[in-house]
Amino acid sequence: MPQYFHVRCYSHIVNLIVNDGLAPLGPLLVNLRETCKYFKKSPSRMHRFREVCKQIALPIGKGLCFDVPTRWSSTYKMLCACEFYKDAFVQYAYVDAKYQWQPLLADWLVFSKIHPILKALAEVTTVFSGSTYPTANVFYPSIVNVKRALLAASKSTNRDKVLKNMVEAILEKFDKYWKEKNKLMIIATTLDPRFKMRYVSWCFVQMYGEEAGQVEERS
Repeated sequence: MPQYFHVRCYSHIVNLIVNDGLAPLGPLLVNLRETCKYFKKSPSRMHRFREVCKQIALPIGKGLCFDVPTRWSSTYKMLCACEFYKDAFVQYAYVDAKYQWQPLLADWLVFSKIHPILKALAEVTTVFSGSTYPTANVFYPSIVNVKRALLAASKSTNRDKVLKNMVEAILEKFDKYWKEKNKLMIIATTLDPRFKMRYVSWCFVQMYGEEAGQVEERS
């Protein structure tokens, strides 16, 4: 009975999973952090950057933001914010010779391919970090979305070695922590009137496959 109540910190697990998978985006993250620092430390450079945005008809309300290394979701937020301004970075490099951290198009391409997975993981992080509502009942609905995004990406990365390695690294970590089902979370999901056992059965099929999912359901 005690083993049913041994539950890992799922937000921490998500952080571990993503940190392994983000390794190929290392150069892009370094350039974006330096870019944000370069602009935010100088009002004159920020003003010039805004002028560039106006010239290419790019809204400036979204803004740039730094990430926090210990909170991967902030890294995702920084990536999304900077992606919005990627064309402005290209134009700004023409008017400021000191700006040396323009992200490469190839790095943005990798990010665009892995974006669905990172989005799913960011949403899971937000859900698991809630403090004003129970989270055990939404564990399976949340991680199933991640597993489906990973499986979809793994089927479309045969020709992209970098992306294939990234997806495999995330999948390996995912299965390490979540391959074995958690009976306490199953009970919590079943008791949620929105889901019930039929939904849990569907989750097993999505996570383990048709045959293995049925075995997990019976056990």
